[in-house]
Amino acid sequence: MKVKTRVNLVVSVFTTLVSRLIGFIRALVELSVLGLGPAADAYQAAFRLANFFRELFGEGALASVLTPGYEKLKASHGDNAARDFFACCLAGTLGLSLILLAILFWQIDWILGFWLKDFSPQNQSLTKELSYYMLPYLSLIAVGSVLMIWQQLQGRFFLSSAHPILFSVSIMGMGFLDPLDSSAHSLALGVLLGGFLQCLILFLSARFPKPSWAGIKAQKTEALLLLKPLLPVLLALAVARMGKLVEMQFASGLISGGLASLTYASVILHVPLGLISVAFGNVLFPMLSRQHATAGKKEFQDTFSLGFLLLLGTALPVSIIFTFQSQGIAWILFTWIPSLAGIQAASPESVQRIGECLLGYSPSILFLCLSPFLIRSFHASRDTKTPALISILLLILNYLLNSLLAPHFLHTGIALAQSIVSLIQVFALSFTIYKLRIFVFSLPFVFKVLRILCLGFFTYALCELILHPVLYPLIYLILVYRLELAPYAKPDQPSSANSR
Repeated sequence: MKVKTRVNLVVSVFTTLVSRLIGFIRALVELSVLGLGPAADAYQAAFRLANFFRELFGEGALASVLTPGYEKLKASHGDNAARDFFACCLAGTLGLSLILLAILFWQIDWILGFWLKDFSPQNQSLTKELSYYMLPYLSLIAVGSVLMIWQQLQGRFFLSSAHPILFSVSIMGMGFLDPLDSSAHSLALGVLLGGFLQCLILFLSARFPKPSWAGIKAQKTEALLLLKPLLPVLLALAVARMGKLVEMQFASGLISGGLASLTYASVILHVPLGLISVAFGNVLFPMLSRQHATAGKKEFQDTFSLGFLLLLGTALPVSIIFTFQSQGIAWILFTWIPSLAGIQAASPESVQRIGECLLGYSPSILFLCLSPFLIRSFHASRDTKTPALISILLLILNYLLNSLLAPHFLHTGIALAQSIVSLIQVFALSFTIYKLRIFVFSLPFVFKVLRILCLGFFTYALCELILHPVLYPLIYLILVYRLELAPYAKPDQPSSANSR
């Protein structure tokens, strides 16, 4: 692994870790001021609606096509053409997000009535009020996300990973100050303020060179060509995010607080997911795109091997320990830590319910870390249709599983459905990558994957029976990196894990 890549990974991992930990503290503040009841359900529903569309027109969709497109244009036409192309895409993102925002405000009653049909009229009304505060966050962070992609393309990973800290601090500040004399409304105002601060700091720190108007006009056609690969990406992301909306639709018919319990369990998961998947993906995806654009076949294969095994080796122990220690983790995070910090702790019933949701979600940590990397490998090779088709099929499966599991296992069944779907997604993506020859899963590589999996379960059983589960992640990571991933730690040395 090159020294620069190692430094970028450390910066991305560290800042993402701090950001996600502060995001979890934000969740504690939300739980403290809202509890687990109708107000919490309405707040989480409104936030999920704004975040759903932000992910489509923010970094999720555009990064998948903008990064490979930028690298290809830079390799063929130089820096100036790539810069003008990027500026054109930034303007287009702002315009699309404003149009979408207007449509959402116009049709908000129909959207909430269709989506949250099991909410009471009072809860739907509160969700609508909170949505008015939160929805402008969509346009603000869509622009900020494109500027974040620019920083990553320039090799700057600090603010691109750390800017969500401003978002969390803004929400916590509004929650404590309560300027609107309503905790839910004040928190919603914090979402809007946080989006503005994120966009502002990313804009001021972007150091984006001033593009020429003639250059932007010249690249308009090239930017419009992104729509062809972008549409399948939007479809795939919409389908994937609709899986979360399906969860909330089923949860809205459960007992009061069930939807919020799923959300807070999901917030816990986002700490390791952000630390592992997002941080590694921010660094590795531009590398994959650049290597594919410059016909670096061997380098592409090596980077894929590196990314897959690093994600597997890092996410596996987290997934295992979260699964077997879910109730203990929920108690530590929502009872013990708030008590130490002087924050009102959640009730024992609420903590138990969050722990049950966490039990269902935890196996998916491993698969949710691997899936974005596999999808981005398709995108780096400029194939956006295949992941979209797989996502559509998985959405149907997700709905069927929720229909089967939710009536019997309630909120735990809804979480378990995601774990099953994410497992099938990893196998489907990996099989398709092999069939399309994007990456060759050779026997030595497969055996290395199997050894890492076996080592993970064996080490946990050893720690559970003889030592202590808290030692498991440290012991496992030392062993797996020493025994299986040592070649990748050598600077500027290609990997031999995938035999050619």
